[in-house]
Amino acid sequence: ALCVTTAAVIRNGLGLLGISAPESM
Repeated sequence: ALCVTTAAVIRNGLGLLGISAPESM
């Protein structure tokens, strides 16, 4: 689903920035 893909991309982006994305999101 696009929602899952978008969430993955956002989490990956945050990971690159060194920010821990909450699992809740």
